Amino acid sequence: MSLLLLAYPRLEPADRDWIQALRARHNPEHFRLVDPHFTLVFPVTGMPQADFISHAAASLAEVKPIPFTLRSAKAVSDPPHHETHVFLVPGKGRKAIVALHQRLYQGPLADALRRDIRYLPHITIGNSTDRPVAAALARDINAGGVNILGKIDAIEAVRLEQRGVETLQRFALES
Repeated sequence: MSLLLLAYPRLEPADRDWIQALRARHNPEHFRLVDPHFTLVFPVTGMPQADFISHAAASLAEVKPIPFTLRSAKAVSDPPHHETHVFLVPGKGRKAIVALHQRLYQGPLADALRRDIRYLPHITIGNSTDRPVAAALARDINAGGVNILGKIDAIEAVRLEQRGVETLQRFALES
């Protein structure tokens, strides 16, 4: 069992449908497990659930909603897993999401932060073991233009299990 903090963004229905169609075709395993999201805290093991939720509540107090605009797709290699992911990445809102990620990894989660990779806020829409295929998907999406407005107005503490994610607590961000 792993604990994570996810932000399921508020999107226009047509934009959400477009993202879901891409995920169903290019990321079917995750499509069945979890809705489109930004991962703010990656899987944490060995921390009591109550402590994780308490830390999240304290860290998210007084955090304001984050408007964002998804502006491009990017193919990102994941060498340990022999995969290339295709991400939708924000232009507007990126710095605020990164700052929130950094805030959440302070205190009891400080040792869980992966310092070997730079955090890139994203919504995953595809995976491939063939890098050129993933790169072509990102190019095709960018050629069509990406301009998806959204907002992060809540964060969910979730437990990841083989069958999917279970929400443990939802934290609404203060307007």
